[in-house]
Amino acid sequence: MSSFLTAQGDDLFFFGSQEEQDEANDLLTQLTEAEDSLNQNRAATIGDTNIDFNLVFGNTGKSQLDIRSILPEFDEDDDILAGTFPGSPILNGIFPDITTEKDLAQAADLKLVYDVPTGHRVGLCDQDCQANAPLKVSGDELDVCFNYTGPVNILAGVLSDDFKHIWWLGPDCSLDSNYSQAVDSGNGLSCEEISMPVEGGYLFWLVSPVDLSHLDWENGIYDLLFYQFP
Repeated sequence: MSSFLTAQGDDLFFFGSQEEQDEANDLLTQLTEAEDSLNQNRAATIGDTNIDFNLVFGNTGKSQLDIRSILPEFDEDDDILAGTFPGSPILNGIFPDITTEKDLAQAADLKLVYDVPTGHRVGLCDQDCQANAPLKVSGDELDVCFNYTGPVNILAGVLSDDFKHIWWLGPDCSLDSNYSQAVDSGNGLSCEEISMPVEGGYLFWLVSPVDLSHLDWENGIYDLLFYQFP
């Protein structure tokens, strides 16, 4: 009977170890932070992630989340088609530190795929285009993420701003003045932190399902885009 006469305050929860109790305390802290963020209409910090629950449940000046309105498009293998996340910032701004598709792909290790070109497109890539482009400059480094739904042929590289020098992206993720085809009838190429040869100029990438030696440059099926940096 003595066990029934002791203090009963902690009997609702039983922790088998100090580690379990610490985990429960951490969870309680996170729940309190989430509640406070809703009461104060601000983003919450949960672990290493900032999340605005007000954009999920709604609050003053912030609408309740419509899940369907923030979803991207998927291919037949259920991979996310690049460039199909609606809105800016993506995900309705729920994650303040994740505003672009690239941010989300890096944070969540998502696989993004691009549709194989079906027409003829040549032009300059603006800031919105660059946010979802397969080549991205960050400081003096270049990241590459070509990932297509079917086999393509890719030329890519860097042009100096005076158009006098060109560096070709190779299949080994190098940039070299010697001509090289980045992808030869493959699905893609991924590279990280390639040192840029110049501080300013143009990125370029040409993608086509057609063998480049047989490509009709005037009316053929390919994308050829340029992006000026910095």
